[in-house]
Amino acid sequence: MVYWGTSFSGGNVIYAAAVDRRIRAAIVQRPAVTESLACQDRIPSFFADRARIVAGAGPAQVLCTAPNLEVARAETTPALFPELHSNKSFVGIHDCGGRWESGMTQQTQLHMLEFEPQSMTRRIAPTPLLMVVPGNDHTVLRPSQLISFGKAREPRQLVYLEAAGHFDVYTGDFFERNIAAQIKFLKSGVLDN
Repeated sequence: MVYWGTSFSGGNVIYAAAVDRRIRAAIVQRPAVTESLACQDRIPSFFADRARIVAGAGPAQVLCTAPNLEVARAETTPALFPELHSNKSFVGIHDCGGRWESGMTQQTQLHMLEFEPQSMTRRIAPTPLLMVVPGNDHTVLRPSQLISFGKAREPRQLVYLEAAGHFDVYTGDFFERNIAAQIKFLKSGVLDN
C-alpha cells in the first residue's frame, strides 16, 4: 500500500510511514512538517481563549482564510492561511460545488502545535519517500519542508517545483509536472520490495 498526503495530511503520512511498516511507499506534497512555526505568534491568544473557556465561554473561532479578496490582499487577518494565494484557492472549492466552510476553533490550533512530523521523517526509511516541495510556498514554509526532507534517509526523492505556490500543485503545468513525477516514482520499482 502507498500512502499519499498533501499539506496537513502530508504530515499525517510522514507519521504513518514512520511507524507502520506495511506501508510500501510514501508520497507527500507540500507537507505540513511543523505547526509551531506557523502558529507561534498566535500562542498567547490560544491560551487567552482557553482561560475564557474555563470561565464558561464558548471556544473562539478563527477563519481558515481571509473573508474576501480585499482583506486577503492586506494579509493582516488572523486567519490560519491569511495570504491572497490561499483565499483564491479556497474560493475555487465553492466554484467546483464544494461546501467547505472557513473556520476552526483556536483550541484546535493549540492542539495542532503538538503536530511535528519533521521529528518523524528520519524514521520513514527503509520505506521509500517522495516529497514534493513548491519553491514559492508561503503557507507551509519551504525551508521547513526542505529541512524535513534533509532529515529523511534513503531511499528518498525530492521534487522541487520552482516558483510554485502551496496550491499551485493542483492546476496547470505545476500539476502536470507534479503528477508525472509521482507516477514515475511509483513506476521506478519502489513497490517491488
